[in-house]
Amino acid sequence: MPKTSKNTSRPTPEKLSIVIPAYEEERFIGALLEKVAAVDLKPLGLEKEIVVVDDGSRDRTAEIATRFAATCPEVKFHRKPKNEGKGSAVQAGIRIATGDYIMIQDA
Repeated sequence: MPKTSKNTSRPTPEKLSIVIPAYEEERFIGALLEKVAAVDLKPLGLEKEIVVVDDGSRDRTAEIATRFAATCPEVKFHRKPKNEGKGSAVQAGIRIATGDYIMIQDA
């Protein structure tokens, strides 16, 4: 059942958080973010947030994702200082996510 806004009786759309753990993905992260950002979930009654967690990449993954996040308000970017593995990056993304539903998308 949709939540209702505190100030009105209109339903507040539910939100899907798409968590993207990324490590050394400079070749793919830009194209992936473009594709995920282009998906319109409004016809399904959903808002969307994209949470990119860079797991300590040494390439340009963080730079590319940061630049994309600066132009796309639904993208949140988090950079881990060192590589701790995909599971750790996924867990960090889940902690950051604010959606009602969470989906994991490999970079």
